[in-house]
Amino acid sequence: MGHGPPRTARAGRLGLHPLPGADLYLAVLECLGVAPAEALAVEDSLNGLAAAKAAGLFCIAVPCSMTAHMDLSAADLRLGSLAERSLDEVLAIVG
Repeated sequence: MGHGPPRTARAGRLGLHPLPGADLYLAVLECLGVAPAEALAVEDSLNGLAAAKAAGLFCIAVPCSMTAHMDLSAADLRLGSLAERSLDEVLAIVG
């Protein structure tokens, strides 16, 4: 994984199945030319988490006030805020 800015963006109007389907994540991975093992997802909801995991991504759950009550235990890492860990710390966990 590089430490640069994102190189692509995708939105839901591409004829892809909506979350929790993995289509959007898989389309972005293909566009970037990376394998799921070379990427990670940050999600705040069950549908996003399910989509990321279905695409084979390491997923960090960072719930917001509306999703804090949800069971996001399927995430590989759960943080209360992105400020809790640096990117380098997260990458060390990802391996």
